[in-house]
Amino acid sequence: MCAVYVDNMYLRALGRYGRMRMSHMIADTEDELFKMADRIGVSHRWYQGDHFDICKAKAMLAIKYGAKLVTMKELAAINFCKRTKRMYKSPADALAQMRQWLRMRADYGTKAIEEEANPPTALQGRKRKVRLQSRNRQTRIRE
Repeated sequence: MCAVYVDNMYLRALGRYGRMRMSHMIADTEDELFKMADRIGVSHRWYQGDHFDICKAKAMLAIKYGAKLVTMKELAAINFCKRTKRMYKSPADALAQMRQWLRMRADYGTKAIEEEANPPTALQGRKRKVRLQSRNRQTRIRE
């Protein structure tokens, strides 16, 4: 699934820049993003590392050329999925995955999430077991 997305930030006060109304434009791949930027006439120097900040007129032009209009939350969720290398089928699916991750983080804390992202190797597990055993011995000696 390859697509270009434009958020609706121009509807909010956050999207105001002087008299201009601004939006973000992202895509599943950088190639698509730069192709759309060329098509709507946005200079590559406005590239922000993973997105373009574009005015409302350019956003409407991008939508006319096939970009999908999404909410700011959905755009953030798509960006989250891209950064964490998660697969998503639609902006709504990306939002559901981000919410699930946030719930897990709230329930288990950041340590559980780090372990999910970087599961310990057998050697790390062995080192941890030895560390725990030595702590237990030290507490027995002190008693």
